[in-house]
Amino acid sequence: MKRRIVMFVILVVVMTVDCTLVANLNLLDWRPSLSLAVILSFAASYGALSGSLCGLCVGVMMDLLFAPIRGFYALIFMLSGYAGGVVFEHGISETPLMFGTLTCVVYIVRELVTMLLTVLLGVRIGSFFTLMIRYVLPSAILTGLCAIPIYIVLRAVCETGFMRIRRRVGLD
Repeated sequence: MKRRIVMFVILVVVMTVDCTLVANLNLLDWRPSLSLAVILSFAASYGALSGSLCGLCVGVMMDLLFAPIRGFYALIFMLSGYAGGVVFEHGISETPLMFGTLTCVVYIVRELVTMLLTVLLGVRIGSFFTLMIRYVLPSAILTGLCAIPIYIVLRAVCETGFMRIRRRVGLD
């Protein structure tokens, strides 16, 4: 129970920093997603289910605050957390560099899915290639670079006392 409370507090704090401080520090409209980095850190540490639940939690909070359509961000972040957890469960080495690369890839896929859903809702997005080159790719690289120290810190936190998952050893 303590672990879930600490995870929720971390998610709320990071989402608050992501939506206030980072949103005001735009550099050429490039903005890292710290929330995505934390969701993927929990997904790498605890698995796909925890990653998707963390993504759902952040997505619901963002839907309540920003989205005109409820469930939009919840779906996007939940799928991102699940995808990151599945990739780490199936054998990718959990080095900080690999984690940063995975975060960069997940960010790009998340933005592509967001663009697809936006187009399906009837909103014009402008030039796809301009958006990809001017906004998505630089923001993905920034997110990947910011994800490395976040992963190192959260991985250390996840391996401490009450945050560690105790697995039962089955009878073989």
